[in-house]
Amino acid sequence: MLIIVDYDNIRLEQQRKGLEFIVDSILEALGPDRLAGELRVLLRLYGGWYEGTDETQRSQGLAAEIATAFPKAVVIARGEKLVKLIVTIELAYSLVVDPRNHLFHTFKRRGAPRGLHCRMPAEVDCNDPECPGAILYEFIQNGKCPKCGMKTQELLFRAEQKLVDTMMTADVIHLAGEREQDVCIVSSDADLWPAVLTALLCGRHVTQVHTRGNGTPDKYCDHAEKCYTQVFL
Repeated sequence: MLIIVDYDNIRLEQQRKGLEFIVDSILEALGPDRLAGELRVLLRLYGGWYEGTDETQRSQGLAAEIATAFPKAVVIARGEKLVKLIVTIELAYSLVVDPRNHLFHTFKRRGAPRGLHCRMPAEVDCNDPECPGAILYEFIQNGKCPKCGMKTQELLFRAEQKLVDTMMTADVIHLAGEREQDVCIVSSDADLWPAVLTALLCGRHVTQVHTRGNGTPDKYCDHAEKCYTQVFL
């Protein structure tokens, strides 16, 4: 069984508990019925793993955690029997259909968002002459540090993923169409619904593990009928 996991869609407090906690939570959400007949489970984690052609620090940290804790044997109950699942994890560096060729540039740093404003400390009744808010004011308003001249965009940036949603979409469609496999997706991102619908139209059963507490909107589920199951992390 292959499980497609939108890692950044998992809540931050769950990420902080580590991959073993996340795996146990996903398997618990799926339950023994959905895992019936399975002996091996592979989780593919999707995210911005490459900044340019270099692995991000986050990617390296997760890879080290995977190497330490997995493969992992997980015992689940199937009726009166206890069955051992072997769980492995991999980072989705490439498409399932083309595993040898990594997709680079999936993480990008953008400059500080425009329209930032800052008040002088005196405007909010701060009379401390050494208040760092005065430096912050000049830093934001003038676009550079008043002491060292460092530019705002050198310190402030936004992290942005590229290609990740389309990688997940491509893999879902490949698994459902070419490999004729049922699909399991861990994400609450509505942008993935076309991929879910394509898998359903291919005759596959889709299980979606929601990560954000809200289920799929009814306007989408109307097309899903009985081949679509949603559970919650």
